[in-house]
Amino acid sequence: RAVCHTRLEQQPSHRRQHRATTAKQSVGERHITQRAQRQRGITAGVAFDPASNLVLLSSPRDRTIYRISATLEDSGPWASIFDRAESIGPLAIDSAGKRLLVGESFSGIVYSLALDSGRQGTVANDLGSVNSLGVDRHHNRVYIADSARRTIWALPLAARAPKVPFYRSGELKAVTGVAVDGQSNVWVGVYSPARVIVLAPDGKRLAVME
Repeated sequence: RAVCHTRLEQQPSHRRQHRATTAKQSVGERHITQRAQRQRGITAGVAFDPASNLVLLSSPRDRTIYRISATLEDSGPWASIFDRAESIGPLAIDSAGKRLLVGESFSGIVYSLALDSGRQGTVANDLGSVNSLGVDRHHNRVYIADSARRTIWALPLAARAPKVPFYRSGELKAVTGVAVDGQSNVWVGVYSPARVIVLAPDGKRLAVME
């Protein structure tokens, strides 16, 4: 009985030691991850280019775009952009796959960056804010979520045409994402009230998921 008692007492001790070791490893992994995040900054936007490279923006105020290959190899800083910009945010690739669209969250500007030459330009301004970008490849336009003005704008990309209001609603005060499906329906994520609004290509409200 004494031997059995001793062995039973030892088992929880080993388990506790294993749990402690596992916990230390988890803490160590978290420290490594956090250190990497501090070095790179907070990711403010992501998009895939035509070659399936992952293009990501470092942090809103860092204004540096990184490109990571499909094999997850980090190519390092790819472009430092728009020195006059205050807070760069969402990213999207245009319909032709030739330009990276970059939204400046607070100043209400959408910039462009040519993927081949790195040439920079401006495709839209005079917005209240730029919370998210969604590209409709069939109609060659970009949808811009402007929570400051409670509006989703539609902007043609082929010609220098002005942006037009696509959908307006008081519930757009905190848009978190815009995506376009294969039928050119526009899906709009809203933080508060928490919901997803589905819009037809003509701006008609199709559904709401709460």
